[in-house]
Formats: sequence, C-alpha cells, structure tokens
Amino acid sequence: KTWSDPEVFDSLGVWPAIITLNNGVTLTTYGRPGIYLRATADPSGIEWGDRYEIMAPNASGLTNTCAYTDLIALDDNTAYLIYSDFYYPDDEGKKRKTILGRKITVHI
Repeated sequence: KTWSDPEVFDSLGVWPAIITLNNGVTLTTYGRPGIYLRATADPSGIEWGDRYEIMAPNASGLTNTCAYTDLIALDDNTAYLIYSDFYYPDDEGKKRKTILGRKITVHI
C-alpha cells in the first residue's frame, strides 16, 4: 500500500545490488554494458545522485562484464563492491575473466 508506481531509474542495467549503510546513504550498482554506481541520502529513495561509472564498456561498446554485482557493508561509511571483468590482464598480460573488488567510501 505504500509503494508508488514504478519509474525509470536509468536507461540501462541488469540485476541491481542495493545496500543502505549505517550513515543513512543507500548505494546501488548495476550495468551492462559497463558497471555503474548511484547513491542517495534520501530515506524515501526518490532523489538519487548522478550515475558514476565504475567500469566503462570496452572501446567497441561491447559488454566486458556480466554486470552482476554485489555490495557488502564494511562500516558506517564504506561498502565493498564485487564485480567481474572479462578482460583483466594476468601477470603475463594475458586477458582473463576475473572477479574484482573495490572499496566504496561515502563522504557525507
């Protein structure tokens, strides 16, 4: 009874991950092609900040990630983002599929 009608959040994206940190900021990640992050301090979740590019599509615009992400809270202001990269170079420079992680720190 308290949900509004659905609205377009972005023009792209699959399988979003979402987390609310103890500081009140909610983060979401999504993508395809590429991976993107958005944040809001709005408890209603209506107003969101601009899209931040975590991983750009490759030069030809093709998908270089499955774009299935996850977010884990590390503390009140920090989350850990997990995502895939299909072309990450190994120690010998050979491109391989891999899983990467990145800390996301929120400054409020």
